Amino acid sequence: MTKDEHIDYWLKSADHDLSAAESLFKSEKYDWCLFIGHLVLEKTLKAIFCL
Repeated sequence: MTKDEHIDYWLKSADHDLSAAESLFKSEKYDWCLFIGHLVLEKTLKAIFCL
């Protein structure tokens, strides 16, 4: 994988997880929302560190 492909992978994965976190928040499953939100943050940071 190229550097750009790695960045794209992490950002797409984070975006997908963010959608899941939003759904969990709307259904008042706050503990799972926070867990998935943490994964979103980790994946976004991984994309930034790839830069």
